[in-house]
Amino acid sequence: MRRFLLFFLPFFLTNSQSFFSTRGLGEEVSTFDAYQSSLGKNYIFSYENPAFPLELKNTITIGNINQQFLFAQEKKDKRLLYQFLIDYVKIVIPGFYQTNFGLGLRRRFTQDFDIYSETLGNYFWHIIGRGGINSLSFCLGKRIKDFLSFGLSYNYLFGGSEEIWSFETEENILTQETIFGQYRASSYQVSILGKVGNLQIGSSGETFLPLRYQGYLSLSSETTRKEIKIPLVFNLGFAYNLNEYRKFFFGFNFKNWRAIKLEGKESPLFTDGFLISLGASDYWKEKIPFRIGYAENFWYLLSRSGRRIGESSLTFGTSIKIPRFGFFDLSLEALYRRGGKLREIATKFLFSLRFDEAWKIRERRWGY
Repeated sequence: MRRFLLFFLPFFLTNSQSFFSTRGLGEEVSTFDAYQSSLGKNYIFSYENPAFPLELKNTITIGNINQQFLFAQEKKDKRLLYQFLIDYVKIVIPGFYQTNFGLGLRRRFTQDFDIYSETLGNYFWHIIGRGGINSLSFCLGKRIKDFLSFGLSYNYLFGGSEEIWSFETEENILTQETIFGQYRASSYQVSILGKVGNLQIGSSGETFLPLRYQGYLSLSSETTRKEIKIPLVFNLGFAYNLNEYRKFFFGFNFKNWRAIKLEGKESPLFTDGFLISLGASDYWKEKIPFRIGYAENFWYLLSRSGRRIGESSLTFGTSIKIPRFGFFDLSLEALYRRGGKLREIATKFLFSLRFDEAWKIRERRWGY
């Protein structure tokens, strides 16, 4: 009989976000900054969309701090984790002829985990995984007056992983194997955002070049190379302004990743993933902004038992204006994940600094 023991690690500074990250490419990170998170993780109305916003007058710089408490349970075994990291940086600059340019860096997939297994036999094993896949994006947006914009982005995907496998027998004989991995890929995204009256509608599509993986085993000195073909990712979003203060949002994300091909063959590990989100924003006494969002996220991965991994999240957020600087965005997110016999409850605190700068040309004035 084998069981996974989820042991307690207080205040462990790691990038661990889910124990489901042991499979596939790991957990796909769908949260960018506190503002986007508090509206239900709506992609179209975030700065990751190169066509957003319809009107950009100032330079926007965003830095996000992510803090998370994770509680996981499988049968009677439990574990608690804590994380703290800066996982998103973005700058968008307005240019000439109603264009804007963007540069960003974020975590796309995370592959961090720390588990061990105990059996009634004569050995146990412990596996530690670290790493993930990051995305460096270059964006270009073009606006047509104030009702239509187009966007194009190139994303360079890169990263690495390290898995340390430790086996120990009852005779205290310890063996250890380390697997190193490197990832390289590129993707292109095209998006459009339009406005009709009080309604904004946007969509985007992202296509990938083959993801190349190279692995190295420390004990055997073996090198493996694999090519992964990732299908299209599609996003759709709606926003409706009920009045000056009150707005409603809807988002949809679909990944046809059941068709992911590993070395030219489809794998039973993957399935189609999709995310549905609802969000609303308003002002309390017309002064203090507050936001609420709800999302149902179904992963592109299947659990070890072959069941779909689902995630439900509820988020609350607000913003604090910083004079002559910009905004301090905050969000509190509660998540519930399930897949097979494993359950996870997580709480995320996101803190984003949104620097709003108007670049002006200084004029020389005579007489002073």
